Amino acid sequence: MELYAIGDSFVFGSGVPADKRWTSLAEEQSGWKIHNLGVGGDTLPGVLTRVNVELPRLIAENGSSPFETCVLVMAGTNDVFCDCPAETLRPTAAAVLQQLAAKGLCPIACAAPLPTGEKLPGSWELFADPVACIPKLNDFGDWLSRYCRAFGFPFLDLRALYRERAGLCLDGIHPNAAGHEIIADRLTALLQTLAG
Repeated sequence: MELYAIGDSFVFGSGVPADKRWTSLAEEQSGWKIHNLGVGGDTLPGVLTRVNVELPRLIAENGSSPFETCVLVMAGTNDVFCDCPAETLRPTAAAVLQQLAAKGLCPIACAAPLPTGEKLPGSWELFADPVACIPKLNDFGDWLSRYCRAFGFPFLDLRALYRERAGLCLDGIHPNAAGHEIIADRLTALLQTLAG
């Protein structure tokens, strides 16, 4: 079984060494081959483009079997940080998930951890207020959960990660190495369920 993880810096693993990222850890734990297609700053329209351009090429190059391949999508946070209302994310998210399913792939939607507002990276305050974005991110995550239930798509909800245990956040937004370990554990449990 294979998993392609596509999305933004939460997928890429910003600030954490490659071998400590949740994609690498889950690959070791689950026995699945996991490809990290994270791009820092990516948005849902960017993911939709990559799903239709980059992903088919990679699947063909890797010889992945569509019906034994899942694609985890974690995006939308940067859209909200760029002032997109939560409801405007829904059509693009729906298109991403449905186009993956139409390709014979198993889409997995993932809601990223909510920001804490502590130690924001660099000069983010010049363009975004992550704490003020939390209600919009929650609204989008709630809708995504309902959408996945309606269509039978797996959903991995990480929104409460930083509230569940202290010391998991690197910079107010991204998980640190300990946070990546917990994400890997949760993803591994989900993949084991899917492998049945």
